[in-house]
Amino acid sequence: MMKVIVTGQFRAYGLDKRISDFYFHPQGRPHYRGHTRELSVTMTFIILLLGLGVGVLVGLLGIGGGVVLVPAMVYLLHMDQHLAQGTSLFVMLPPIGLGALREYWKQGQVDLNAGILCALGMLFGAYGGV
Repeated sequence: MMKVIVTGQFRAYGLDKRISDFYFHPQGRPHYRGHTRELSVTMTFIILLLGLGVGVLVGLLGIGGGVVLVPAMVYLLHMDQHLAQGTSLFVMLPPIGLGALREYWKQGQVDLNAGILCALGMLFGAYGGV
């Protein structure tokens, strides 16, 4: 349903073809260079607008950004599901993780030694559990 609504809106304004033209080869494959994509100025502007829109929704409605961001990246930017999820996690880590850490740190509610040791344990545990 979401795909129909989103693509319908972009088709109505004639943007669906324009967005994919900036991002894909004529054969339909995305541009890749390592773990980054080659972006035109227009595509960069579209991604910035997407981030701004999701940020406003998060601030106004208090919803999780991934609820909007992942489907938008899949349908508007033509990312596959796993790439969109990984990118969404990368996008949300600094404002959520570092902001919360800063607030707890200011209140003296962070045990740095325990946090580092636990993080190391989780790192090795996750590696061993894979």
